[in-house]
Amino acid sequence: MTRSEELAEWAREVTGKKDLELVPLAGDASFRKYYRSEEGIFADSPPETQKNREFCEIASRLKKAGFTVPEVLHADLERGFLHERDLGGTSLEDAVKGLSGKPVRDLYEAALGVCEWLVKVPSGALPLFDRPFIERELSIFTDWFFEDVPQEGAAGHCERFYTGRRPDASEFAGYFGTIADAVLAQPYAFMHRDFHCRNIMMAPDDTMGIIDFQDAVKGPVTYDLVSLIEDCYFRLPPDFRDSLFYRWYGFVRDKGQSGGLSAEEMRRAFDLTGLQRHLKAAGIFVRLAVRDGKRGHLRDIPLTVSYVRETLQRYPELSGLYDLLSECGVF
Repeated sequence: MTRSEELAEWAREVTGKKDLELVPLAGDASFRKYYRSEEGIFADSPPETQKNREFCEIASRLKKAGFTVPEVLHADLERGFLHERDLGGTSLEDAVKGLSGKPVRDLYEAALGVCEWLVKVPSGALPLFDRPFIERELSIFTDWFFEDVPQEGAAGHCERFYTGRRPDASEFAGYFGTIADAVLAQPYAFMHRDFHCRNIMMAPDDTMGIIDFQDAVKGPVTYDLVSLIEDCYFRLPPDFRDSLFYRWYGFVRDKGQSGGLSAEEMRRAFDLTGLQRHLKAAGIFVRLAVRDGKRGHLRDIPLTVSYVRETLQRYPELSGLYDLLSECGVF
């Protein structure tokens, strides 16, 4: 019996619907597979690679805090089968690309409201986004971004996302230290870690739902804001990003989550935290193609790298990193 057949059998058992049919949904960047039915969403989430226990615990935590989440209705953690509440098939990405009829600014202002309150979710017992964690993520860029990506159907031919020399990881160490310092110098709170337009759902009850939160940590307060307004999959106009940042800053300041940082200090923390995230993401996109054969994210690299370039151009103390990446043909 295949995994999909096992899941279907389990779904019929837990729902009591002997004729229940599961319809496959488009995959994501993980090894999970999702299916929709009249009884909700069913997930095949292999326990050897996926954080199913964490997903269930954080779903409960977020639900208690008032967020709309895919509530776990049934779970077989040993086999990695989950039955979840269906938040609908329209993501924020779908909505901003014209499938909802709502203005992009209205959608993102609503999403910002969700992002603001995430910093108030209890973060106890979550893993800490500490310096080793930050450095491991940055190493994904140096380990993978400069790999050759074989082209589909063209043996011996490769794509590259750089045109100059291949650098040594040691050349980045000092710059990565500066980035890590900026990340660590800001207040820490609950951090979703992937709060972007593909993980925010337009739920049937007109709320914005959150998915894919199993990797949540206690981390820098600006990180989820970066994920939202410097999205790897959708670019917002710079002036609108600025207005969202300053609205968010006013919220965290008023809620006592700013750590006493001024707006200017928090903006630097936001920018360098974004630099950390975008470098990691660029490396992950190449890794997905090279290691896992998942090439879909290659198209997202130019936007992600553009955020890196724009941030480095604003900070003279990181001009050497800009020069290094330019020399290697990344820009």
